[in-house]
Amino acid sequence: MNWLSILWNLVEARGVLSQLQLRERSLGRQELYMSMHYVGKHLNRAWNGRHASPAMTARRERQEVSRWERFPAHPIFNDLRPAPPPLRRTCRFLADTPIDADAAHTCLQLAYRELERLCDLADEAIDTSRNSASASLDEMEFCHSLHQIYGQLSFAWSKSIATK
Repeated sequence: MNWLSILWNLVEARGVLSQLQLRERSLGRQELYMSMHYVGKHLNRAWNGRHASPAMTARRERQEVSRWERFPAHPIFNDLRPAPPPLRRTCRFLADTPIDADAAHTCLQLAYRELERLCDLADEAIDTSRNSASASLDEMEFCHSLHQIYGQLSFAWSKSIATK
């Protein structure tokens, strides 16, 4: 697996989730939507581009990036929906009104913690692959961790649109 590309995408997603946690009390739906959409794209790229060669990820051709940004088609993700949903289905929710931050906060925090753990494991996998050792993070564990993160983000989004 292309751990450098995976780690780069996970770190990008983690940075956005970190910023969301810092601003949780002052977030509006529009900002939450845009931030979660950005996080989702990076998680999708991490999963869908996991087997791409370093040369392919460096080129980042438009068609490949577009394909990598789609929600994963792996069967383990069948019980989830992208969070937030695609923009065309969300326009009516995007008035920049305050969200129910208390309801969404715990889910975002859990997603952040799992993402942080996954970043650490990916970083270890890079180190062990440099030393010709077997990677400490296998594809199924990566898949299950992403499933947890997607689930938390989906729950956070659904709670955020159910304002008090």
